[in-house]
Amino acid sequence: MIREISKKKTILITEDNDDHFLLTQEAFHEARLNFQLNRVKDGEELMKYLHHTQGKEAKAPQPSIIILDLNMPRKDGRETLKEIRNSSEFNKIPIVILTNSSHDMDSYITKKYGAQAYYKKPMYFDQLVEILKEIPKFIKEKNAI
Repeated sequence: MIREISKKKTILITEDNDDHFLLTQEAFHEARLNFQLNRVKDGEELMKYLHHTQGKEAKAPQPSIIILDLNMPRKDGRETLKEIRNSSEFNKIPIVILTNSSHDMDSYITKKYGAQAYYKKPMYFDQLVEILKEIPKFIKEKNAI
């Protein structure tokens, strides 16, 4: 069976909190960004999703970018970032960190492992919209690779 390829770029969001995800969806809409948004709730689901983008029997579109939360159950974003960057299949996918964590070490670690950007989740909706408006520039960087 031939898989229909969507013309929309896919953004994979890792977010375990339903309310935060709904807010992020609304912020994408407010920012007038036309992407296919797919969601996973933790690092284990993220890696399963990525493996389903491979081969002739692929069941999911490979994301153009991953928005990664750091504090998640089962496998957190720090471990997941390292795993993705150590993978020959997925290490070129741009990753933007969007997290509640404000530890200096988290910012350092995520940059060390190749995240394109690190954002602290803002308190106000308008600030989230402004952060999300930055996402297309990271996708363009990927396409230049």
